[in-house]
Amino acid sequence: MPLTNAEKQRRYREKRDSDPNRRAEFLARCKSKYQSDIGVGKRKRIIEMTPREQRKQRKEWRKIKSKQRKRKKSNHTILTPPSSPQPALEQIPPEHHSTRRKKRLMAKCYRDNDQLRLEIAKQKRLAHRLQMRLLRLKRKSSLNTPTGQDTPRSKARKLLRHWSTEKGEGSRAKRRLMKNQAKKALQFQYTLNAELMNKYRSKNKGKQALSQIIRGKLMRKYKIITEAVNEFRFTAGRQRQKKGSLSKRLTDRVCSFYERDDISRITPGIKDTVTKNGIKKQRRVMTESIEIIHERFILENTDIKISYPTFCRMRPFWVQPPKDSDRETCACKYHENMQFLVNSLHGLNCLPSKRLQEIVKMFACDINKMDCMYGRCMECKDVILQSETDSTINTEWFQWKTKKETRLINNQEKEVTLTVKEKVTDSIDCLIDTFSSEMQRFKVHTFNITNQFNHYRKMKENLKENEVLIHIDFAENFLCKLSTEIQSMHFGASKQQITLHTGVYYTKGRTQTFCGVSDCLDHNPSAIWAFLDPILDRIINENKNVDTLHFFSDGPCSQYRQKGNFFLLSKEMSKRGLQATWNFHESGHGKGVPDGVGGTLKRTANDLVLRGKDITSAKSFVESIQEQESLVMLYEVVKEHIAEKTHLLASQNLKAVPGTFKLHQIRTSICGEIWYRDVSCTCVESCSEYGHNWKKAVLIVNSKHVQEKDREDSNLRGLIPEESGSKKSEEDKEAKTKYKKSCDHQEPDGYVPKDSDSSTREAFFLKTLNNLASCTTFTDVHKMCTKIQNEIERQQFNIDYNYFPSILNTGISVDEDSLQIFQGYFSERIT
Repeated sequence: MPLTNAEKQRRYREKRDSDPNRRAEFLARCKSKYQSDIGVGKRKRIIEMTPREQRKQRKEWRKIKSKQRKRKKSNHTILTPPSSPQPALEQIPPEHHSTRRKKRLMAKCYRDNDQLRLEIAKQKRLAHRLQMRLLRLKRKSSLNTPTGQDTPRSKARKLLRHWSTEKGEGSRAKRRLMKNQAKKALQFQYTLNAELMNKYRSKNKGKQALSQIIRGKLMRKYKIITEAVNEFRFTAGRQRQKKGSLSKRLTDRVCSFYERDDISRITPGIKDTVTKNGIKKQRRVMTESIEIIHERFILENTDIKISYPTFCRMRPFWVQPPKDSDRETCACKYHENMQFLVNSLHGLNCLPSKRLQEIVKMFACDINKMDCMYGRCMECKDVILQSETDSTINTEWFQWKTKKETRLINNQEKEVTLTVKEKVTDSIDCLIDTFSSEMQRFKVHTFNITNQFNHYRKMKENLKENEVLIHIDFAENFLCKLSTEIQSMHFGASKQQITLHTGVYYTKGRTQTFCGVSDCLDHNPSAIWAFLDPILDRIINENKNVDTLHFFSDGPCSQYRQKGNFFLLSKEMSKRGLQATWNFHESGHGKGVPDGVGGTLKRTANDLVLRGKDITSAKSFVESIQEQESLVMLYEVVKEHIAEKTHLLASQNLKAVPGTFKLHQIRTSICGEIWYRDVSCTCVESCSEYGHNWKKAVLIVNSKHVQEKDREDSNLRGLIPEESGSKKSEEDKEAKTKYKKSCDHQEPDGYVPKDSDSSTREAFFLKTLNNLASCTTFTDVHKMCTKIQNEIERQQFNIDYNYFPSILNTGISVDEDSLQIFQGYFSERIT
């Protein structure tokens, strides 16, 4: 007979344990396995377990130890031979008991037993009397018949009990009777089910009534709702919540609050979508817990009283809590480093909480005031962290740092920049100093985040008829795909990428998303304005009253926040006769609608590839998605258009704007000049708050700006002053040559060169300025200005006059004509 598995294992263990070396190796392997399990967390030590797990584990240990003791005892009894000779039994003297006391105790026991027997008999008689009284009441009552008292379960049990009894012991007639009763009961059930299904198959109201029956109390009590649902073939869903006026009035308001960019961030992934009831939405991930979001809603909307359960119920289905798959890979460096410091200080009991929002409130009077957050408040600027622990003790914390490293690439040493997460070990005193210095920068960072989001929301809600809000961003490049690819192409470097510049613009009554697509992979200012040109043309054509544009974007210095973009903004606005502001979100916090647009388009393109479409270029990308009747405005930008912008930008000698990293808002309407400030605000000119004052920056460093500045400083008339003490650039020489040629070539009055002939146009303006500077009397200035004004009106130029000099400060002599025109102006100033 073959051995069983248990017998085989037993023989293997006996053979292994018989050899001391094999036994030692086995124990060493078990110990190593135990240590590795402890290291990876597969097993826990008793100190690492929760109290409940500890109790359970100790109970198991007690059981095992008890079995081990019993097994040892039984083995000892079996294996130990009896002692020979057996020892003689010791004679134990009997204990002396009092016979009288023993009799008294026995008599008391007998008396107690007799009394208890009488009590039991009395209670039995009482129970029997009450039972018979209840039975007589039941028989007399016409309402409470035995059939009415039986529950569905008791009826079923009676039927089965009588059926089994009569089947084994009863006569044939009784068995036939029980069989007929069971048959009638089952036939009644099936007939009733069929009748209900036929009655309410096509009536919604009937289905609702049947659904309420299925959700009844008895169905839930006997747990047969699932069987009823399977029988009637429709779901017994939850009862519809009746929405009152409060819910209807607040639904849109709560939904818009959940969709705010500071409350939830949109996921840019292609597959990050949620579908419910046929509605497909891009997922949004909440940045904080729903409890904190509810608190913020209550604080911002003091006129509304909404409970936490209602607030949770009104949450849109596409706004969800973060999951493990939503791991943040675009986290903010400021927030992460500050969180590391706070975690370490909280572990040392130096801070009461780990939440950054609560920690910031400890170091500022009001987190909504710029003076407090920028360290200019006299009350809170000197608040420091106090610690009672020994400051000389070393501690550890993490920090994200950027460092340079030398690597050998193609037998050449090259220096590369890496971003690493390092562990810092230093004293608690150093940790507190680092926290104090970083806290001031973090307060500024936090205020800028909130301020920029609030400004964006207010601007979008309060747009005027003549204003347009444009939010733009670059999406991740799309990798061109074919429906069928060979192996060398799929895993090689043969695939082409295309650039997606996504955005959305808002007008008074309309919202339109757009996306520019190009085979050029540049993300510089030249590419940005090549992508924006078609959008600006469409906005102007659709809205004739528009004269102000508000741009919003994130702030990478290689794309939007740099002098090249500032110059092209001023030039394009001056060319179109528009005013514009450009606002930047705080670094690391610029997610918005454009990210969702990019994810939607790339997901659509991937679906088309799966259906057999080939997308190999920007043109095929645009054509394929336009065939799907997408609501996103798609257009292609060719490389030649980007090259034109690049050539225009390269021909300018631009000057960097001081404090480019700190500015968050600029405005312009004149080519080459911008006004900028640290934070975005709706105030235009006069504002007393710190950081809201406008600063002027001249971007172009060339002869025109130098000549105008020198002329204002020297108050010379006639010729343009020469530069002294510095070497003239080639551009200055070229401009003067053009000026001399323009003076030699006389053009008719009112001639203004076309925009395409920029060099001749510049020479014309130089000539006009020279003619104005050569005027010596007021009559000459009046005639020249009248001529220029007529030409401006004829050409329909859009010029902002923001400088009104006094006649007395120009050095022009006051003649009789000026006294007649400006009567009363000189009476008090000239004697």
